[in-house]
Amino acid sequence: KFTTGNWKDFKKEPKALIIPSFHMDSKLEAQSTEALKKNKMADFVESHSTELMALRFPLEEIVSNYQNLMDAHPSTAILTKTIADTTYVGLVVIDRSPLVDAIKTLDPDFQSKDKLVCEHLTQVFNPNKVRDIVPVPNGEECIVSIDALVIRDSDGASAFRVSRVINSTGKNIKISSRKPHITAMLSHGSKPTDSGSFVFLEEGVRIIPFAMTVATISKWV
Repeated sequence: KFTTGNWKDFKKEPKALIIPSFHMDSKLEAQSTEALKKNKMADFVESHSTELMALRFPLEEIVSNYQNLMDAHPSTAILTKTIADTTYVGLVVIDRSPLVDAIKTLDPDFQSKDKLVCEHLTQVFNPNKVRDIVPVPNGEECIVSIDALVIRDSDGASAFRVSRVINSTGKNIKISSRKPHITAMLSHGSKPTDSGSFVFLEEGVRIIPFAMTVATISKWV
């Protein structure tokens, strides 16, 4: 019911690429159209199952076509994102394992907490509305310097305090919150957005100084 009720509404995205997975057969197509009109599609499929299955391309051919697309995709098919439709610009950690290892070393209570995060540093929210911050171009790499792990006393939530962010040319990158950080761990129902409220505090937190740099890549979300 869902298929027959919605198939006519399908619209191909302008930049979408089509990879065929079956042959077309005009005779079977005409018969299926007639069966659909008479509400006998199930009978048609059952009585023509062998012929219908024979229309499929071999799996190896389909996989090869996908692989060729990945290896040499046409530039005209690449989707681009603009600042106008971007919610936030995040500097995504390329390899989070050093951060995870740091937490396991520095926080003896990490196993009792909710979730390891260590995913990204938010450069700016609603970049099209913030005029004094230049968004890091989508896909550009940046180096993030960390100087401490900060753990909130009340619930054990933690975040990495960031001292500096530079791009590939060594230029300092501004962070709109003025409190650059990477959420480390969630604990007792805390949220990632809580990190900014305590990561630069001096009281009510445990500050564990340590130095680390991590590679990140800008992603417009």
